[in-house]
Amino acid sequence: MITTISQTIDGVELITPSTFQFAQTALMGYPNYCGPSTGFLEEAIPDTKNGVPFGPACHIHDVEWSLPRRYKSWNHFHASNSRFLRNLLALTDHFQEQLTFADYMETERAALRYYKAVDLLGGFFYWRG
Repeated sequence: MITTISQTIDGVELITPSTFQFAQTALMGYPNYCGPSTGFLEEAIPDTKNGVPFGPACHIHDVEWSLPRRYKSWNHFHASNSRFLRNLLALTDHFQEQLTFADYMETERAALRYYKAVDLLGGFFYWRG
């Protein structure tokens, strides 16, 4: 079982594994952890939406999924995906005042699409890694 804690980056509270360390201390310019960093899928799975950096949430999710197979379970799979959505929405909400209403709603829908993709299609990658 993974122990989680709340950590803050640039004023945004995100849920992370207790041993997690952010790649950097600033949201802007955070490294790309959302999908592949090169190739045609980089465009399909961007690490930002309307200026909202999804990279930290993707990074946390990647770390959660990197557990050795003996520690993995369907319960952990779904719990990590729920934390992923929560973190994506926290990032979106943090930038709400800087976005138009339409951009905010579009960014929130993108967060939901990312969550649905990992929850529906991610099982193969979760168990493989």
